Amino acid sequence: MKIHGLRRLIRYLHILAAFILGAYLYSPLADDPDFRFATLYVVFPLMGLTGFVMWQWGKIARLITREWALGPAEWSIDTQKLERAI
Repeated sequence: MKIHGLRRLIRYLHILAAFILGAYLYSPLADDPDFRFATLYVVFPLMGLTGFVMWQWGKIARLITREWALGPAEWSIDTQKLERAI
């Protein structure tokens, strides 16, 4: 999946979670215990997570593209740079 497709997926998940949360707040479904459980423990955290990802998207996109560009062989930690930083 390309980075733009990932961003679009996150945005659509956030919008879907907002619709479900709105249905929970403004409909009589709030009295249903199963819908309440799903909203409070699945939808609400999903909305918070996707909101955080959209907020920090610039940093996350740079991290993802850098890791994809480096490849698995260069993911190891450079201990000399780490020792100088400490």
